[in-house]
Amino acid sequence: MSYPSRFVACLVAVTLGSVLLPACGGEFSEDGDESASGSGGQAGSAGKSGSGGSAGTGRGGTGTGATGGIGGTCEFDGQTYYDGDTFPAGDDCNTCTCSAGQIGCTALGCPEEGCVYDGVFYQLGEEFPAGDGCNSCSCTAGGTVGCTLIACGNCSIIESEYAIAIDQARTCDPMLTGQCSQQIFIGLQCGCDSFVNPENASAIEVAQAEQAKYAEQQCGGDVLCGECAPPVSSYCSAEGRCVDVYEFGPGASCKVEGQVYASGTANVPDPVSCNTCTCIDGYLECSDGAYCPEECPPDTVYDTQCAQCGAGDGCEVIEHACLPTCTDSCQEGVCIQGVCKSLCG
Repeated sequence: MSYPSRFVACLVAVTLGSVLLPACGGEFSEDGDESASGSGGQAGSAGKSGSGGSAGTGRGGTGTGATGGIGGTCEFDGQTYYDGDTFPAGDDCNTCTCSAGQIGCTALGCPEEGCVYDGVFYQLGEEFPAGDGCNSCSCTAGGTVGCTLIACGNCSIIESEYAIAIDQARTCDPMLTGQCSQQIFIGLQCGCDSFVNPENASAIEVAQAEQAKYAEQQCGGDVLCGECAPPVSSYCSAEGRCVDVYEFGPGASCKVEGQVYASGTANVPDPVSCNTCTCIDGYLECSDGAYCPEECPPDTVYDTQCAQCGAGDGCEVIEHACLPTCTDSCQEGVCIQGVCKSLCG
């Protein structure tokens, strides 16, 4: 049987083993790889192609296409990718694919760079409180949230224990004198100096320790505190609590249960007992007749506030009542020594 001379040349090239001679229009290879390309074929690292043949799936020769197709490479952001390769689009959310030498990318709407913490989105670099109520966090690169690791207590427990300690520190005996003589700062964050009974040393120590905890654990956050007038003295009320006395000025009236009494008026009802009082320059001097204290409603405490301001921001009418308690701020008035009050000025 006779063969065409071109076929014989090809057969010789294949049978030479480790060294292939260029034959049938193919390329020279010295590494023993059986990749070669023939007329009309595409070369591959794991397949041969002849005239009209299909390309292999490897990356040798002149192309890298999938079997049965025309292959190619893609250049993207300085990198070379082959058909079928998937790679990031560079925006941290979309992806691209190399197909037949062409790059196709998804077109998802990428979110703004930032972090999501407890369901809330924060911008890069933004700081915010941690969910434990005492630590703080910040949004860093890559959407990572970093938080401080202070050992936290329960802020509400601190507030409760502090209120109990202050109430105990103010406890006094109305039958004795000179008990409300020690001034301390009262308030977990905002507050003023106030008089307490120095005989209650353990309660005062507990209150000051709770103040330190509250500040260390950043329970209150950033609060702008209002000004307050310092007390000039204090007395023990009929219900056995130290009550601060402020300098309101001569001639100030007293307001009790919605009624105003001029300075010098007697038989003014005591708002927290069954005794009667006399209004003197805005203060109530009450008799110590019957021991009949009346408790204030929950979340209130007996105290005084300015009910009417006069010229020069002086107070003309001082109200004596059970006023709302507070920690840092009030819906009305200013939080002073744990009590919501109205002030002049």
